[in-house]
Amino acid sequence: TRDDTLLVHQWNGEQGALMVDPDKPRRLSPWNAHARRIITEIYEDLSRHTKFGGILFSDDAVLSDREDAGPAALAAFNESIGTPMTAGQIMADPQLAARWTDYKSMALIDFTETLRAVVARYQGRIKTARNLFALPVLKPHSKSWFAQDLTEFLQAYDQVALMAMPYMEQAPHPQDWLQELLNAVKQTDGALEKVVFEFQTVDWREPRQQLSSEALAETMKRYQRQGAIHFGYYPDDFHADHPQMPFIHPAMSLQWFPFK
Repeated sequence: TRDDTLLVHQWNGEQGALMVDPDKPRRLSPWNAHARRIITEIYEDLSRHTKFGGILFSDDAVLSDREDAGPAALAAFNESIGTPMTAGQIMADPQLAARWTDYKSMALIDFTETLRAVVARYQGRIKTARNLFALPVLKPHSKSWFAQDLTEFLQAYDQVALMAMPYMEQAPHPQDWLQELLNAVKQTDGALEKVVFEFQTVDWREPRQQLSSEALAETMKRYQRQGAIHFGYYPDDFHADHPQMPFIHPAMSLQWFPFK
């Protein structure tokens, strides 16, 4: 859509104005009634005309500490706290900003539950998963930058697809970063039962390059030895046979899994 009124807006404190961030993907606002209807009808149409067993809510379900400051979103938050506040006033008050973050995080979860229920009318029991960025796990205070939280996701979804992608995160020491991420997940009781560690197979930085299949398999095995259970990877370039199955299959298959 090119109707900006339907989109997530951020508060630009320097200009004192609302704007659609040109550097981010254009996202429909779940607080806009028309946008909610568009999204809901897409899920309904898909569930009526095809059969599937699960839904992955992808990583575009995210809001920064300046989002969503659109009129409908802000009005809903103000109603929840019982006080009319501007986005600038909210961000200037640490306690209010924290409440805004928690409110947004739960609002996104509630909307995905609405979408799950719509699909379940036609599909019956449906499993759900949601992408989670790594930073809210590594640095919990960064929840405000994403409106995402591991504990909340574990309670809301059947599985959590955690983006274990050190090159995407510009980590100077990728293996150390991966170890730190696994250690952080293990701090939450029961997390390993639900978290799917999603590894990258391509370094998207310029120039784009494929990452070693053997190294990916070794990372999975190292995670397995420390209690990790579920793995995924992205992207899968089957035309180029990358990653290569002779390496990946033994690391992921239940036929080979050493702790089953």
